[in-house]
Amino acid sequence: MKEKTFSRDSILALIGAFCYISCATMAMPITAGFTKSLGGTPELMGIMTGLMYLVSLCVRPVAGNLADKIKKSTLTIWGSGLMLVTNFVYAIAPNLWVLTIARVVCGIGYAACTVGLSTWFSMLVPSNRVGKAMGIYGTMQAISMAIVGKVAISVTEFVNENKIIDIDGGGERVTFVISALFAVITFGLSFMIKDRGEPIVKEGAPKKKIRLLDINVLPVALILMLFTIPYNATQGLIKEYVPARGFDVDAGWFITMYAIFLIFLRVGFRNFFDKVKYRNFLFISLVSSLVAMTCLHFVNNYVLMGVASLCMAGGYGIMCSVTQATAIKLAGGKENRGVANSTYYMGFDSGMALGPTIGGFLMAKLPVDMFYPALMLCSVIAFVIYLVCKKKIDNA
Repeated sequence: MKEKTFSRDSILALIGAFCYISCATMAMPITAGFTKSLGGTPELMGIMTGLMYLVSLCVRPVAGNLADKIKKSTLTIWGSGLMLVTNFVYAIAPNLWVLTIARVVCGIGYAACTVGLSTWFSMLVPSNRVGKAMGIYGTMQAISMAIVGKVAISVTEFVNENKIIDIDGGGERVTFVISALFAVITFGLSFMIKDRGEPIVKEGAPKKKIRLLDINVLPVALILMLFTIPYNATQGLIKEYVPARGFDVDAGWFITMYAIFLIFLRVGFRNFFDKVKYRNFLFISLVSSLVAMTCLHFVNNYVLMGVASLCMAGGYGIMCSVTQATAIKLAGGKENRGVANSTYYMGFDSGMALGPTIGGFLMAKLPVDMFYPALMLCSVIAFVIYLVCKKKIDNA
């Protein structure tokens, strides 16, 4: 009898993943505006927006070790619980101090959710289908990021324009409540999954030491970081880049087209993540990323923008799924998947944090037409890391 990829438990975990990512994504595009409404400076607006990811990056090693030592359900319950509480706190925050504390605590909850739920999910699917399953897992996250950010902006603008709640940051406060409700769903589903994600302890094995990261996974995490930097630099700065180059196109369409292409590509490649070697995906994605950045360098029409968004999805977007599946294989056993997922997400978070920072530096220090040629160096460095660690990566 053919073994099913998805069981009742894994489907519930997928829904939970969609909802906690929606919680984080919904708060992301409105945090800067809310910070401003509380009296924050432009610099503080940027810091407050990225604060959750910075805290998450610092907490991930702890979450990764916990994921291998305690029930995955426990880690997910605590993580989603912190996210739902802090989003309600956002909604009633009277000043920047309260908002700052809530962002820090939310970062802890986000780290616990990402590591706990992704590790839990990977254990709920057959070992020979992990690549396919993680591809679908990534697709659920992509769908959330494609839809929820736009919904957050629309809800906030509607409430503010119609003065439904006539106080500072009224629209944002309503949106934060909706964001919290997504975390409530993840929290509830965590109790409904029958397999609680018990830690795997091999009989006679020595007590496991605390590890900050999985050294076997580190090379692919660094490669993912280098794919993420150009992507997030583009996401954060394309609205400034396009007019600076004098191009007559709507930059917002890039994000929309990217999300659509990413969903189709991840669904289309879902059966190949377990069958095709990492190096093959890497070569294709490197070329795809370079083509994307070349098109963005000349993006003076929507055809080039469409090609750029497709190739960015085929580069960074596909590498996210491939790298997470490879990280799990490199971990060497289910009992190590917590630290493996933690290391993967450290690469992801580093790229998310460094992308806008490096992009902003390039925009300030170099001629604007050197923006993407400079970012292409990320692809070169990623290829060098692969060559140095080729033997270890190819054995995954």
